Amino acid sequence: MVFQSSRKFINNIQSSFKFLKQFGFESKPPKTFRDESSICYSSSILMIVFCHSSYNDDYWCVIGKPATDYPKQPVSLAELLNKLESKPKLPKESAQAIQITSELMKNELKELLNGNLSLISEIWEQEELNELDIYNYQKKVALQSEIIGDSEIFEIPNTKKALGSSYMERFPNHDFEQKTTWIVFTKVADFNCNSYEQAQEMAMQFK
Repeated sequence: MVFQSSRKFINNIQSSFKFLKQFGFESKPPKTFRDESSICYSSSILMIVFCHSSYNDDYWCVIGKPATDYPKQPVSLAELLNKLESKPKLPKESAQAIQITSELMKNELKELLNGNLSLISEIWEQEELNELDIYNYQKKVALQSEIIGDSEIFEIPNTKKALGSSYMERFPNHDFEQKTTWIVFTKVADFNCNSYEQAQEMAMQFK
């Protein structure tokens, strides 16, 4: 299988989501960091970020409140789709997943793009409770922690027990290959990193 390159992914997104302009969204310049690329669309109400890893063809999308580079209160597309009555699933192959995402946004998620936030508001309320639960639990089990500006890094054992049930519900596909993992809590969102250096870079971006 040939994975999409960063350039092909960005071109694919820009082509597939031209219609977002009809809903008041403007695109921002795409970004590439190592093997990950992202492109952001923002309106006065919502921000959508499409992301892709050329290393393993991972594709994901998050939607939240408008901010500078990454949405506040981000919700994954998978979480939103799970709230729909039809509960559609995205294929693993990124090009196909992008095509289906485009169709879903033109149809099942059209009301959301038009400003009806009832679907995502339910998730936001639950997320606030879950994030506090995750933060408090992981702070207790952290091997060590560090504060960088407004961001906080926790180094924790990379096990289901240490990550906690709330974290595993949100990230069921978490990679357990490494013995240790680093969680970065920022004002915008929390991120999982594979090394301290990566966690430090992420924390500096949001400090």
